[in-house]
Amino acid sequence: MLTPGQMYLLNHACWPVRLAFSSCPYLVGSALERPDYRDVDVRTMLDDDRFAAMFPGYESEWTDPLWSLVCSTIGRQLSDATGLRVDYQIQQTTTANELYHGPRNALAVFAVGPRPR
Repeated sequence: MLTPGQMYLLNHACWPVRLAFSSCPYLVGSALERPDYRDVDVRTMLDDDRFAAMFPGYESEWTDPLWSLVCSTIGRQLSDATGLRVDYQIQQTTTANELYHGPRNALAVFAVGPRPR
């Protein structure tokens, strides 16, 4: 499991991702559940039409160079900003909901408004 300091860095590092895709990225996978995680899985889910428009002809992560480049570049940026080994992926919402049933922790969610006095 991530420490509070690591969560702080990850939340802030994901803010540009949230702005770029107008969609909340999520922390998923083993880093939510146990201290011996291998990497930190971060996912952004896009509705199917938007995903198809961004990655026309997408069939799989192994055959789409644009998807691979975008995901690996964002993953590297998140890794550099946090010091964590981040595996980042953009997923179609329908596919993500069908295939993955574990917990999701929303990232880059900040309270907005005046500071309490």
